[in-house]
Amino acid sequence: MGTRSRIASLAALAAAGAEVLTQIDFTALGAVSWIGESTVLLDGNTWTLYNSSSASAFGPDGSALECLPNNGTLWNVGTMTAPGLWIPLSTLDPSVDDLARYQIITEIPSWPTDQANYCALMPGWWDEPSVSRYYTSTYGPRYASGNNLYGFEGNNTWYNQGSTTSERSLGITLERGGVNIAACSDSQTYDPHDLIPDMGLLNGGSVSGNLSGARLLKPTTAWAGMAFVGKSSGSPNANFRVSRVTVLKFSESP
Repeated sequence: MGTRSRIASLAALAAAGAEVLTQIDFTALGAVSWIGESTVLLDGNTWTLYNSSSASAFGPDGSALECLPNNGTLWNVGTMTAPGLWIPLSTLDPSVDDLARYQIITEIPSWPTDQANYCALMPGWWDEPSVSRYYTSTYGPRYASGNNLYGFEGNNTWYNQGSTTSERSLGITLERGGVNIAACSDSQTYDPHDLIPDMGLLNGGSVSGNLSGARLLKPTTAWAGMAFVGKSSGSPNANFRVSRVTVLKFSESP
């Protein structure tokens, strides 16, 4: 997956044609536990916390956002026990536009540790996160008989792309009409125009796979966020860490 020149500053992102809707730098936040909380204020916006007590640790630890989800916690339609955090895209962009393109980039300082089947970090775009809704496109590390990058769609439909465990930036671009493009980088500093495509097109909503009842996602109904899925058994818990989350808006394709 070669290395390319990247940009990361807010000024550079703006110069590249991106409107930065929010950028949360967890490396700069003091340690605080979110366990038992239902909301959290990040970069001036209120994010919803789901299942925040389903973890032995959840919240900034002074150097990253850390989550150790309880073993056996899940995230699929009808069984949503994993911890996570979410926000409607319309909150980040009051003038949300179905003809625009949006990108969420999740940066991790290292590959998750203490993994076992089938823990996963699932950042990306969602229909409203509730037991009657479906994730439309998320993309991140998952352990299944080894470390891999997975894209998830609909109800428990996934794509295994393998991994070198060197990936540090994970991006999902929400395109017009609900189609999503996943990309990754081996750097924590990036150019949103230059993230290395890893999965090609991910079909959103009811396009392909086992997606019975799913809805085609569009920006006006999208939520940005992530879930932390616990491994099937054993101890200690899987340890997920996130350095930074950035949500961008483009009038043109990045």
